[in-house]
Amino acid sequence: MLTISSMRVATISVLLLFSASLQLANAQSAPSQNETAAKTFYAQLVLGKVDRSKLSTEVNNAITDPLLGTFSKQLSEAGTPTWQYVKEMKTPWGPSSIYKLTYPKTVLYFYFGVSSAGTIYNVYFGNQPPPNS
Repeated sequence: MLTISSMRVATISVLLLFSASLQLANAQSAPSQNETAAKTFYAQLVLGKVDRSKLSTEVNNAITDPLLGTFSKQLSEAGTPTWQYVKEMKTPWGPSSIYKLTYPKTVLYFYFGVSSAGTIYNVYFGNQPPPNS
């Protein structure tokens, strides 16, 4: 008959919990495909040069060159934000991810939606958190 001491069971349990915690931490720390696309687009906004071939017709028409210049200036002056995923929100165009961007002197909420084909269909910055967040 095989017996396992309670000390050995406790050690195995702790190791399994530690391993599960590491896997969860690694899964949470890896950016999603949408977050990577959002950060890439944000960097383009800061530089004032967006890849318009990736924009939906509506977003492309909304982001005029003068508006892009304003975005670039204001985002550059705000500094480097820390990113925090807030939640996903349904929009008429599809799901959009909402990120809280914390700058040295302000906070913005960045709504970003991109299709599986890579077309950006929702871009919005606001200073109020989304409803029910």
